[in-house]
Amino acid sequence: MEIEFLVNTCSLLFLSFLTIVYFTKKNALNIENKIYRIMLITNLLFLIL
Repeated sequence: MEIEFLVNTCSLLFLSFLTIVYFTKKNALNIENKIYRIMLITNLLFLIL
């Protein structure tokens, strides 16, 4: 139980860092970036929930 909490916390921190870096950079508006943006947001929400 304790290791699962640690892994989830580290995953949340890492994904938060990736999300911040992604949204602070200027990106082209193509389909790959839109899909990646949706994947980042959904993964972040799933980790929080």
